[in-house]
Amino acid sequence: LTSPISYVVSGLLSSSDETNPAQSSGKYADSSFMLEKPFDSSLSNSILENERRGDRAFATGALSDAIQMYTDGVLNINPAHHVVLCKRGIAYLKRRQYDLCMRDATKCIALRTEWPMGYLFKG
Repeated sequence: LTSPISYVVSGLLSSSDETNPAQSSGKYADSSFMLEKPFDSSLSNSILENERRGDRAFATGALSDAIQMYTDGVLNINPAHHVVLCKRGIAYLKRRQYDLCMRDATKCIALRTEWPMGYLFKG
């Protein structure tokens, strides 16, 4: 399973109108660039599972479901989860909800100024 972050990093989020990244090309499933995700021992198993559910929804093109899972299943419990903020921002970007993507990018940068993904979406 490839996350939304790997999807963007692999360069597949160009000007494409595709809604199902898993079908866009073989690069998506074989992304060779993996970002380090710091483990926070305070996160419960349910939060981690909800993040995975959001990733699976994103991978199948169910962007609304991914956004809902990232929001309700993770960010409402741990609003400082910068990786999930970035993933939700990518889903907003794919839906062309640019203002919401920018909001998540700004929050991501505020939480982790050294992490480049927030800056990628902020521009």
